[in-house]
Amino acid sequence: MRPPALDCLVVGGGIAGLWLLDRLVSAGYRALLVERERLGAGQTIAAQGIIHGGMKYALDGLAGAASRALADAPERWRRALAGQGDVDLRPLSAAAPATHLWLGEGLAGRLLAAGARAGLAGVVQPLSPEDWPAALRGRPGIGRVLRLDEPVLDVPALLALLARRHEGRILRAVPVALAGGSVELAGPDGRRLALTAARVFVVAGAGTQELAGQAGARLATQTRPLHMLMAKGALPELYGHALGLSDKPLLTVTSHRARDGAAVWYLGGGLAEDGVAMAPATLIAAGRARLAALLDPALIGSLRFASLRIDRAEARGAAGARPSDPLWQGEGPVIFGFPSKLALAPRLADMALDGLAAAGLRPSGPTLPDLPAGWPAPDLADPPWETVTWS
Repeated sequence: MRPPALDCLVVGGGIAGLWLLDRLVSAGYRALLVERERLGAGQTIAAQGIIHGGMKYALDGLAGAASRALADAPERWRRALAGQGDVDLRPLSAAAPATHLWLGEGLAGRLLAAGARAGLAGVVQPLSPEDWPAALRGRPGIGRVLRLDEPVLDVPALLALLARRHEGRILRAVPVALAGGSVELAGPDGRRLALTAARVFVVAGAGTQELAGQAGARLATQTRPLHMLMAKGALPELYGHALGLSDKPLLTVTSHRARDGAAVWYLGGGLAEDGVAMAPATLIAAGRARLAALLDPALIGSLRFASLRIDRAEARGAAGARPSDPLWQGEGPVIFGFPSKLALAPRLADMALDGLAAAGLRPSGPTLPDLPAGWPAPDLADPPWETVTWS
């Protein structure tokens, strides 16, 4: 028997792979996705879900290409949530429609100026005290609060939505041989499956580098570690960034709800970067100190904490700088991609569809070939606050 033939095989079940699969199927391509572990496991499920619009990079003094590449990302994701984009994310809604920046008086002018230089003047809006998030009102040391036009996604719900939509097109398997458009997959039960595909898109995060080595490709990539902190307890809802004496966020906060009903703050930003060199206990102590500006001491004392180390795999820019656009590299049937940040997953899919059109590879129809009966599908990854050990 001839191996089942596909137009496209997507390798990697994070947001980049699932978004790309949706675009391919909508365009009429015969496409499958394979994931070796759980959908979203790794970088996607560990993301805070903020769709950055470029202001974060303006704050870091990188107000050029990185800010411009992200400038339209929030609006693109909002269109998707409203059912008006390339991918229809209805009935999913944003966890928060915007984020906030809270800072001392002296930094507000510099921040607005940085946004203007980056062409992001309309993205940030100063707020009157009565319009501040409830968690920030009356807190000493907070001189100004600005609203950032950056929605926040519920990442676990996003993964679940796309997985349900493409049930039957997502297999749990590991590519064990990748030679041109011929792929051999190994399932968790030991079965093997040979496929052919006109295009193989490898968007597997940290696993992409390994598969590139199998195919003899050399990619300009890097790994940037983070040590995320989580706090659990009677916490108010808050999404945004705390700025200190520099333009770099001291703390990035997103709010979540654990399965036991408790509120969780997922804490990144400068705290997670500084925490790479810290043991968990040291990171917890540093987190308590930074939370002191936001919470009553009695509440901080009642919180439980946990930490999580993650490694972000991304393209490497000049001198190790963060890339301003996704990496999209390959010749012939195998293409390797890194969106590098959740907000740019739609941009990566654009590159794939543009490449198919440029190569004259037309869709053969969204029907699927016959596949082995009972081949398992991957489960969804659990969010970080469900997998850690709480203090």
